[in-house]
Amino acid sequence: MDALIIRLKGAMAAWGTLTVGDNRETAAAPSQSALLGMLGACCGIDRRDSERLDRWFDLWHTVILYVTRRRGEVQPRRFYDFHSARNTLKLNGDLNTDPQIGYRGYLQEALAIVAFVLRERSDPRLQSLARTCLEAPVYTPYLGRLCNPFSAPPFLKQGSYESLSTLLADMQRLLLTESSEQEGAVTHMRRIVPQALVARCGERIGGMTEVLPDRRNGAVMSYRDHYCLTLEIALP
Repeated sequence: MDALIIRLKGAMAAWGTLTVGDNRETAAAPSQSALLGMLGACCGIDRRDSERLDRWFDLWHTVILYVTRRRGEVQPRRFYDFHSARNTLKLNGDLNTDPQIGYRGYLQEALAIVAFVLRERSDPRLQSLARTCLEAPVYTPYLGRLCNPFSAPPFLKQGSYESLSTLLADMQRLLLTESSEQEGAVTHMRRIVPQALVARCGERIGGMTEVLPDRRNGAVMSYRDHYCLTLEIALP
């Protein structure tokens, strides 16, 4: 199994999630749709090109590993920014010229390791193309919002793994290496693995629970095909 591994590292990050009203919360980790959209942008796929994005999303699995605790303190830290927006849309679609007041959520010093794995039906040459585009992107990637740049180049390595377990072990090693310069030892981390990838590899990974499918709104793809399994790991 071949994998393209990147790091998501920056002073701030914000990952879209379900919101109500004028406030915009952030998830603790990026969604699959955010990751595949970012990789697609590096490869030159326009965010408004729904047809190409639908095909692109159906080519990859994403595996995510991120820090959740350092010496008992919940990570990543969250903070909120006061925000006003003009020329928003009302529920009926009309333009609202009055300023709308709300808050935007951000993550501080967030760190995640992500592996992109091609699905079985995908062209294997796509992985080398994606690596090239990560190192010289067509559209500049960012950590959820334009105001959140990377603090280090995203590409880490391209490797071949005997099993899903060896991939997860290497991702954990990389995460601990990358987090060593930050304050506080990592005590807990969480991994998110597509259920379809676990089934394809035929491995039993104990303790993982099923979570809702993670996909871009409007994408014409099977929900079942995008269910994920998640597990929080306590380090010795």
